[in-house]
Amino acid sequence: MISKRYLQVIPIAIPMLFYMVSTFSFLSASSYSKYDFPLDDAWVHRIYARSFSSGNGFEYNEGAQEAGSTSPLWSIVSSPAHWLEGFGAGTVVFAVKMIGMLLGMLVLLICYKLTYLMTQSKISAMVAGVIFAVEPRFLYATYSGMENTLLILLWAGACYALIRQKWIVSLCLFGLTPTARPEALVLLPLCAVTFWFMNRSDAYWKKITSLFILCCPFFMWMIFCLFTNGHWLPNTFYMKAQSPQLSAKEFVLCWLLLSQHGFSSLVVFILGLAVFGLFLIFKKTNNALTFLIFLVAAPIAYLLGVVATRQMNLTGYYWTRWPEPAILMLTIPFGMGIGILAHQVLQKQNWKSTTKPQPWFHHRVFLSILSGLGLLMFLISIPALAKSFSERRTRLATDSRAIHLMDVKTGIWISRNTPQDAKVGVNNTGAIRYFGNRRTFDFFGLNNSEITFHKKSFMELVDDVDWLAIYPAIFKDAEIFHLFEARMSHRIPLSEYTVCKCPSQIHVVVYEKRKPQPLQ
Repeated sequence: MISKRYLQVIPIAIPMLFYMVSTFSFLSASSYSKYDFPLDDAWVHRIYARSFSSGNGFEYNEGAQEAGSTSPLWSIVSSPAHWLEGFGAGTVVFAVKMIGMLLGMLVLLICYKLTYLMTQSKISAMVAGVIFAVEPRFLYATYSGMENTLLILLWAGACYALIRQKWIVSLCLFGLTPTARPEALVLLPLCAVTFWFMNRSDAYWKKITSLFILCCPFFMWMIFCLFTNGHWLPNTFYMKAQSPQLSAKEFVLCWLLLSQHGFSSLVVFILGLAVFGLFLIFKKTNNALTFLIFLVAAPIAYLLGVVATRQMNLTGYYWTRWPEPAILMLTIPFGMGIGILAHQVLQKQNWKSTTKPQPWFHHRVFLSILSGLGLLMFLISIPALAKSFSERRTRLATDSRAIHLMDVKTGIWISRNTPQDAKVGVNNTGAIRYFGNRRTFDFFGLNNSEITFHKKSFMELVDDVDWLAIYPAIFKDAEIFHLFEARMSHRIPLSEYTVCKCPSQIHVVVYEKRKPQPLQ
């Protein structure tokens, strides 16, 4: 006989089992899936994480702090992976992916607990957990080497703590979210207002004091940026952000981003969200408003904020990673909605309310029809989900391969063929710097505040370097090529560069500065 204790573990163990199987499927697609990253930006995080793990803060080049990280918290959390550098870069990458996997497991656990807290149904919680465990977007994000899974964990965990009235924990977690992604600043005022009105036991002075906890993490990062680049925010904010603009075009773009991959691309996604909303309305669940604010309204606000302030492109993870946290947070209430329908099908119970019942809604016939329709739509959606799963799995491998061939190999070549005191100018700033281990200058300014804030001109920077490792098609001004001589060149077919539709990034060249000709 199986003891009751083990039976209680089964509902959460099943989502974890699905997650492990999905993880094995993603990472077994190719050696590149296990030992490489699909974005050069992931290697930028490795540079700062390596520096932090060595006790050197956030150095891009040795001896100089740089406010180039958009996710300092991810660099800190993943920095222990660099204690394994003696075993090779592949071991570091795999360790980072394992850190991502552990964060993903915590996300599943919180998803399960949130659903159970709302529904008091282990069946609903289990189904919601399984849905998130096989979500293709979530799996790609977790093993991309980027920070989105960390942000989702903080966001969902803060929501759970807030509903449980663990005020300090919720404030700490919400306060950390902007250090995982700066766009998460939109969550702070929502948290502050909710905390102020939900927490009726504390005095005003204590509430105000507690709100300092909410602001403290990002304020500390702002102080670091101010001392490093002379401005309150990281370099990338000034290079990539634009004035907010919200028109019909942005709303259409939000919909296109939602419907690209995973469960949010399926028709059943709308049904799941609708069931979630109806359940909150008619069940009269405690903290229903908090669920709606932080699992529906906040993700929509985050998504609109990202689209309104960024130049977006639908092709490639480089762009779609920015709105991804919002889309994945919306997947949690979707999973809850499907879990509620599953509970109704398996248990055949009505949604009883402690208040005056709504006969049309609580009628068993209506619930049976709704549950049957939901189940049918979910089953019809499985082939489309399997296709999306396969596409994300393949893209993790092909994108990682492209970055390896174009940037990792270039960095390794520089390490082996240039002097230790070489100064290298680059446009892709991650893997080439990480593997090259040379003093490296970012021509676009994301990791170089001198360029970001126009303290030095582009040509002055070119004069300072003696090597270039660039995609020549990106540079329209041919003047710089007269000063350098090609030493290494590598090209791949456009069809193999799956990171984005970027024909300018299929050819990389390493140049050495020409030596001055002696006077005749």
